[in-house]
Amino acid sequence: MRVLKFIEVLGGHFRMGPNEQGINYSVEIDSFFIANIPVTQKLWRTVKVLPSLKILGDNLPVTRISWLEATQFCNALSRMYRRTECYDFSKTKVFCDFSKNGFRLPTEAEWEYAARGGKKSKGYLYSGSSDINEVAWHSGNSNNQVIRVGCRNKKQNELGLWDMSGNIWEWCWDWFDAYPDRVISNPTGPKEGGDRVLRGGSYEEEANKCTVFSRHLSFPTSKGNAFGLRLVCSKM
Repeated sequence: MRVLKFIEVLGGHFRMGPNEQGINYSVEIDSFFIANIPVTQKLWRTVKVLPSLKILGDNLPVTRISWLEATQFCNALSRMYRRTECYDFSKTKVFCDFSKNGFRLPTEAEWEYAARGGKKSKGYLYSGSSDINEVAWHSGNSNNQVIRVGCRNKKQNELGLWDMSGNIWEWCWDWFDAYPDRVISNPTGPKEGGDRVLRGGSYEEEANKCTVFSRHLSFPTSKGNAFGLRLVCSKM
């Protein structure tokens, strides 16, 4: 069983994307901490009632989670560990205070930077390899079912992260929109929108949906079969 731990991702510069026109853009990212595995069903059960699932297993990633549920879970887990909550639900919109030490979803830029390996990146197509079968569960090898996190027959990426490509889609903070066409520091996405970003591909997807730059989108209340989450925090 893989134990959840937080890995420091040292800040730096990277080329994010490409976008729909095949253009990468420059991003500067501050240091942050990211979980080495997605949130498991066991962890989810410690703070919430588990949603209805076809398969139950402590070491399986939690799935059928909406973006809204994911942010609520982050706040609940923060309270459990006496951390200051990042998300404010007191108004009609959800706000995030990235300066707090609570658990939260990664921004889309943080997610991609970590998936690429941060400062240790070797430029792989998938997270940890350019051979998808070394690192990812996808439609060609998953038997169309979610797999326990951090399997020993799959490699970590350069930072020691499992399952950044394949297995489950992971919610990000950002509203989905076109990338900006300028150098930007610590982007958090548009101020409003209709869909939130998911990253990483899943056990249901073909290889081209599991790259470090593949993007997906869905309503914040949607609960796809392979929608889950991975935790980050700005401070430890």
